[in-house]
Formats: sequence, C-alpha cells, structure tokens
Amino acid sequence: FRWVFGLDPPAQPYELTFESVPDTGVSEAASQVRRKREKDSLENVKVLRDSLRTVRTLHEWLFRDHDGYGAVGTAGRLWNGPRETPELDTY
Repeated sequence: FRWVFGLDPPAQPYELTFESVPDTGVSEAASQVRRKREKDSLENVKVLRDSLRTVRTLHEWLFRDHDGYGAVGTAGRLWNGPRETPELDTY
C-alpha cells in the first residue's frame, strides 16, 4: 500500500495507517495457504513496482493485465466457473 500511495504526489496530505484484525473463524489450513499466497504476491509486486511508476501505469496494468481485475481474467473465471481454494474462505 505504501508503494501505491507513493506513486504520484498527493493533492492533499494524508496519513496511511494499518489495522490488524483477528482471524476469527478462519481455519489454520486456510490461514497457511493465505499467508503463502500473500508472500508470493508480495514478491510479484516487488518486480512490478519497477515498471509501474505512476498511478496511470498501475491502473492500466491492474485493469488490463491483472487476472483478478482485468477483463481477460474476469471472463476466464466466468467461463471456467469459480476456483475453490482454501484461502478464499479468508476474504
């Protein structure tokens, strides 16, 4: 989040804070899968941030190329049906 909020100078000052929440109702297996997925995603972001240096380039990547938000990824999920994985229970 710090990387995204630091891409372009803000129009007005802001303070970014992070709040943790308990994993109430989330199984240990799902938590482990989620942590691994988040760790892998963070490694991908470290590579991406070198090429995505403005909000505009991030927006283009997110809605054109990212499987979770881009049209191609969304269409694929609709066509192939939902992917059931343990970490989905953590969202």
